[in-house]
Amino acid sequence: MTLPVVDGWMIDFRTAEAIFTSGSNLRIAHCVSLCSEGKLFTCHCEAPLFKNNGALKQSFIDKDCVVVPDDDVMQRCISIAGLPLAKNRLGGNQSAVFITAIAAANKLGVISDHRSPIFTTVYDLCDHFGIPIFSANEYFSELN
Repeated sequence: MTLPVVDGWMIDFRTAEAIFTSGSNLRIAHCVSLCSEGKLFTCHCEAPLFKNNGALKQSFIDKDCVVVPDDDVMQRCISIAGLPLAKNRLGGNQSAVFITAIAAANKLGVISDHRSPIFTTVYDLCDHFGIPIFSANEYFSELN
């Protein structure tokens, strides 16, 4: 299997933080490079988390890799949040809806390690809509 052709990638905070603390210079450099090329983004609702982490702030916030929703994304968010599947999100997990809507609106894939057998995550929402979604390990193994 190879990575699908998409216009870029979204990544959530939890996954980005794990990559940047992994000690894998290859993975970190890849993310920094994609961000610099305008091909790796994070969601506006997780921007405060990125701002509070020096390496992530430098790589994502300072390089303007935060996507702020437009009207199209907001309409998609309303539709996604209304789905029965989305009702089972962990309380306050708006980023799953926003990341899914942003990815759908902008033909992006998603990199997220956040999965749960109990709650609906971005993985479940993206899978429901056919949006390419990979864990960090799945994504990086496809690069080789």
